[in-house]
Amino acid sequence: MQLACLYTFGVYRGVWRAAAICDLVRVIAAVPLAVTLSYIVAVVSLPPGDTLRFFLLDALLLSVLMVGMRSTYCVLDYIQQRENLTGATMLIYGAGRGGQLVLRELWQNAGLELRPIGFLDDDPRLQGRVVHGIPVLGSGIGLRSILEAQSIACLIVSSRYIHGDRLEQAISICQEWRIPILHAHLTLEPLVLVPVRANGVPHPARKVQAMSHHA
Repeated sequence: MQLACLYTFGVYRGVWRAAAICDLVRVIAAVPLAVTLSYIVAVVSLPPGDTLRFFLLDALLLSVLMVGMRSTYCVLDYIQQRENLTGATMLIYGAGRGGQLVLRELWQNAGLELRPIGFLDDDPRLQGRVVHGIPVLGSGIGLRSILEAQSIACLIVSSRYIHGDRLEQAISICQEWRIPILHAHLTLEPLVLVPVRANGVPHPARKVQAMSHHA
């Protein structure tokens, strides 16, 4: 009964490596329903003495095991990514969603050979905070002092909101220290579609419009 209910909720269809909050919500929704249905069947068929206490313990253990196993896998995968991360030390300018997206890409793509050691962010609320285990070392104004204290090989600008004087200052400092500065953004490249007629003669090429998303 419980196995069928969990399967119906899609608990076993998730990819453990990609486990996220939605998987936790699915488990939280599926376990109480599965245990409740099992409890109803047990009470209707043969009501034993400590049925309620047994199924409360069953719900607790089932939740802990299902969430614990997936969480353990994610933790081990995270540790492996961090241990295998080698390459030139670099900074990410912007600790928001765009910066976190860049961070995850750097962790999962060892071929880039870049190792993030800190964020820069001009939001005073983020100063001294830690984002996904990486510290916010300061703001763009303090970039020069950070470069004096640590060996940095590259700076990645992760947000389109970093522009104007702030961006020009970062570029100027990086040029002074001869450090390459990169701009990260997600781009959907256009494809040229050439549909073929029945007689084998292609139609005129039709280009799909490019789309670009900046953090």
